[in-house]
Amino acid sequence: MPKRSQSGEQPGKLKQESHSDPLVQERMALKWEAARQLELTAKVEELGWGGLSSRETGAIGAFVSRMARERGLSEHKTARE
Repeated sequence: MPKRSQSGEQPGKLKQESHSDPLVQERMALKWEAARQLELTAKVEELGWGGLSSRETGAIGAFVSRMARERGLSEHKTARE
């Protein structure tokens, strides 16, 4: 049986982004771009971000981090920089 979150929502439920911060919006756009590249959009739309496996989540995170660094959106510097 799926676990419920502390807020009582269904696991993997899509949440509406209420952030007006442009950086948050850009990173969300990068997440969707990563999901498209990895052919995960249907799964995200059906189950939400919480419905992805840890492997899928990690792949999206790696993609977003790389793209954020390339676009100058990253807050952290890497050892190579």
